[in-house]
Amino acid sequence: MVYHTQIRTSGGQVVISNPDTKLLDYSLLVPMAPILHNVYDERIAIIGSGPVGLNAAHVLALLGYSQITIFEEKPTAGGMLALDMPSFGLSSQAREQLLELLLRPGGVLRLRTRIGRDISFDEIRRSFDAVLLAVGVQQQVPIDLPGEEALKGVCSALEILSTRPFSSQGGCAGTVVVLGGSRYTFDVAAHAVEAGARSVHVFYPAPLSELPVTAREQLLRPHERISIHEFTMPKSFLGTEDMNVCGIRCQKTRWVRDDHTSHLAFAPGRGRCYPVEAVIVAIGEAPDLSFLPRGLTIATTCGEELRLTDPFTTLMPGVFAAGDVVHSLESLEEALREGRDVGLQIHRYLRQQKHSHVEGSDNPGRGNVPWAEPASNEATH
Repeated sequence: MVYHTQIRTSGGQVVISNPDTKLLDYSLLVPMAPILHNVYDERIAIIGSGPVGLNAAHVLALLGYSQITIFEEKPTAGGMLALDMPSFGLSSQAREQLLELLLRPGGVLRLRTRIGRDISFDEIRRSFDAVLLAVGVQQQVPIDLPGEEALKGVCSALEILSTRPFSSQGGCAGTVVVLGGSRYTFDVAAHAVEAGARSVHVFYPAPLSELPVTAREQLLRPHERISIHEFTMPKSFLGTEDMNVCGIRCQKTRWVRDDHTSHLAFAPGRGRCYPVEAVIVAIGEAPDLSFLPRGLTIATTCGEELRLTDPFTTLMPGVFAAGDVVHSLESLEEALREGRDVGLQIHRYLRQQKHSHVEGSDNPGRGNVPWAEPASNEATH
């Protein structure tokens, strides 16, 4: 597919020539012209420069906030937009255009800044009037099978997307297995095909209807070298003497129901062995919340989770959260929408704090935002 989209503003109007449909769809979630002609002096910190954090900063800048600082641990901004994600339906040029659009209003971008190492969360909280947690995901959920860490050739979906090891190793000519159904499942399968894999097998323990929307839509389309196996998961890895993965033993799963609950379990039988050249674990991804103070998170069977009082609102006044740090996002559209909505919620909070003494002003400023929806190192850009 050839992309020729150009997006610019002219007299406050959006101009899109030769539009790529997907880029046009995404850009409609990113406001273009200033929303309010005010200037606010509150300081806002945004932790994470993925689509959620960038669109929140974009909205707040257009609302009139001039003191916005975005903290990013990596050397480049963009989060998932910086990765080659076939499921987005965007070329690298289109992704760069969308990222440029998000960064356009300006602000301070502090790259290579890890919260908890380079600056503490407490210091950020003291220095800013509002803080948005939009850190995305940094950790792969393990499959917890012997050999996952020791065998060469077993890697995570995040590793595949961020380092492209198949390309650096001269391609992949054999069989690749993808385990699990995260939103990255199709993307890593597509990368394996692009790298030359003879075949790619995707194993998922549940029905395909439970896959994330974007992954499901892509995987259900015909693909010459990608096979989908629902109700199937591995029981063990097979390795060579020099610790290279060479196979995987899989077995069918089924729902087991008792009086009150149901859960997936292996069905009786010996299963089947598949010879493999590489295994990609895509069970799921999780954010690293270790930099947050006690009380903001709660331990669960799936790890640490944020405690919220309302959508986007944490237990700490002035601290908001959106995106993967709250729940697993299923698409880029959802990420951009949440960034826009949490930006509006931060604006309402700051205006209420500023004008809390005004009687009857429950939602100051909201009526002036025409497209608002109900809430459900350092570089300058």
